[in-house]
Parts: sequence; C-alpha cells; structure tokens
Amino acid sequence: MSSTLTAGSQAGLAQVVRWVLAPRQTGFESSIRFQMSAWATLPSVPTVSPMIYELPDLWVPAVAALIPLLTAAAVRQDGSNRTRALVAVGATALLAIVSVATGDGATVEQYAATFTTALVTELAAYMALWSPIFEVNDKVLPDVGIGGDSDDTGGMSAG
Repeated sequence: MSSTLTAGSQAGLAQVVRWVLAPRQTGFESSIRFQMSAWATLPSVPTVSPMIYELPDLWVPAVAALIPLLTAAAVRQDGSNRTRALVAVGATALLAIVSVATGDGATVEQYAATFTTALVTELAAYMALWSPIFEVNDKVLPDVGIGGDSDDTGGMSAG
C-alpha cells in the first residue's frame, strides 16, 4: 500500500489538522466553520432548478372528462378512430387555449401544462368510464355527426 497522498486527500487532511489546532469556539460554531471550509474544497455540483408550473383550474379536468362524450356526439358511430382522435385532441387544445387565455399565466409552459392535464384526464375518463361502462361511441347519437362508412385500415384491405 502506498503512503503517498493525493492532492485532494492532502487538502482534506490539512482541513482536519487546521480544525483540530484551531482555537476552540462553541462546538456548533466550530463544526459549522469546519463544514463550510471542507465544502469549499469539494468540486461544485451543477444543480437543476425545478420547473414548477401552476396547475390549471379545477374546471379544466372536469370539462376534459366530458370531451369523450362530446366526441361521441360529434362523430358518427361508423366514423373512423382517426377522426375521433382528431376531434378529441382538437377539443382538448381548444379547452387549453380557453383556460390559459382566461387565466393569469398566458405562457407556452402554462399552455403545455394545461393541455397535458386535460389530455391525460380525457384519456383516463374515456378508457375507464365512457368506453367500457357506457359504450359511448355506440349509444350517443350513432347516426349524427362527421365521418362514417370507413374502416381504419388506411385504404388497405385484408383480402
């Protein structure tokens, strides 16, 4: 085992020796002084400031949970899933624009946070409530709305 000290360990040892030989103050003050001087020799670690955005108002998730119902009313029963998705995402974007425009934080970050909150709420409400329990796409105005007479194969046939 080598008895040589690296520059970092020499500096740390020097800090300990200075602390031991330093005139005594109260235990707390000398402890703080030692910690502060020891931290000064450590390399700096970059920190990341947290991105904190204001959550949207409570009415945004409540309205977002109703978007699947509005989408089912706007798109015919035989409409494509692509059409349903576009209508739902468009309604979510409109909801986020209205929410941010009526609030105080009209920034891109606030819009993104509101849109994400509304989209997640909408998808959760559709997957957990509207589709499996109420079968909303089959029962809400099945013959009224946009779309229809198409399949979701994108123009490709199976046979």
